[in-house]
Amino acid sequence: MPMLRNLDLIMSMEVGDVIASPLSLEMLRIYSVLYLGGGQPMSCATSQRKYYEILKKDYMKNKEKLEKTHELKFQGLRYIPGIRDKEGNLIAGHLHIVGSAVTDDMALEYLSKGILKEKDFITLPEGYKATVKKTQKEDKDSLY
Repeated sequence: MPMLRNLDLIMSMEVGDVIASPLSLEMLRIYSVLYLGGGQPMSCATSQRKYYEILKKDYMKNKEKLEKTHELKFQGLRYIPGIRDKEGNLIAGHLHIVGSAVTDDMALEYLSKGILKEKDFITLPEGYKATVKKTQKEDKDSLY
C-alpha cells in the first residue's frame, strides 16, 4: 500500500513541486513498476513531466493495479520457464514476472494456469478458490 499512498500524494501536488522534491524518485519508481516492468525510466525533468501526465491521465486504472489483496513472496524479477500441461502442450512460454507489478487479476490467471503456485504467495488474492485434491484414502473414508 505505500506505493498507492505515495501515488495519491504525488497526484495531489503540482508537477514542478514533485520534480523539485525527493518524491520525484518515488514517482520514477511507480512509473517504472506500472509501465516499464521494473525497467529504468529516464530521469530528466522533461521525462518526469511526461511521466507525471501519464500517471495523472491513468490514475484510476493505476489505482486499481496498486490495490492488491495478495502478497507475493518475491518482489523483483522472476524467471518462469515454459509450463506444460499433462499432455505436454505448452501452456505458457518462458516468462519474466515482476512481483511488484502483478495485479490481482494477473495473480488469479497465473494461479489457474499453474504459472505461479500457492507456495509463491504470502497472501493469496481475494477470490481465489484453492482446489483440494482428495487422496484415495479420503475417498474410501467418504464412502462409508
